[in-house]
Amino acid sequence: MNKPPTDSRAHSRHSRIIIDLQAIRDNYRLLKSIAPDSKVIAVIKADAYGHGAVEVARALADADAFAVATSGEALLLREAGIRQKMLVLGGVVDVQEMQDCIDYQLDPVFHQFWQIQLLQQAGLQQALDVWLKFDSGMGRLGFPQDQLPKAVQQVQQIPGIGSLRLMTHLANADDQDDDKSGQQIQKVQQLGLER
Repeated sequence: MNKPPTDSRAHSRHSRIIIDLQAIRDNYRLLKSIAPDSKVIAVIKADAYGHGAVEVARALADADAFAVATSGEALLLREAGIRQKMLVLGGVVDVQEMQDCIDYQLDPVFHQFWQIQLLQQAGLQQALDVWLKFDSGMGRLGFPQDQLPKAVQQVQQIPGIGSLRLMTHLANADDQDDDKSGQQIQKVQQLGLER
């Protein structure tokens, strides 16, 4: 019987990742230095893209805010003692998630009218900041331009609402040769909203 060839490199073929939390801190501070008068939200969804959400959040103790995909991710961070403002980018999917946002002061991002209805039904006892996602051209989530005014009006009529903010997602921001981002920014400017 033939034996497979012996390869002295076989033990070094396993993948590994080294997380440099200082590099993450340095990158965050670089962004802050580029836009010193702006708030910077560190997106740490999907376990900080596999880097460890709690560890990254602790490393970024001076972050203005964090963003996660689900309320479940946010609750894990709250349980770990992370107190910064936290956005739930995926919004809420049911009454319990809406209540978690209220109880743990998580900012839900709404991209459907039924999510706004969940907040209307919840009855706020304390102010809750809310974000509306505007679909400026990415085509995944968000209110189209013709429905955004109605969404804004519905949120503003909820008693006890805190700040209402608008967000969008640039589809191709990393490609400087593609004008799609410029077109999307024009759509946002056409809304005529205050800064």
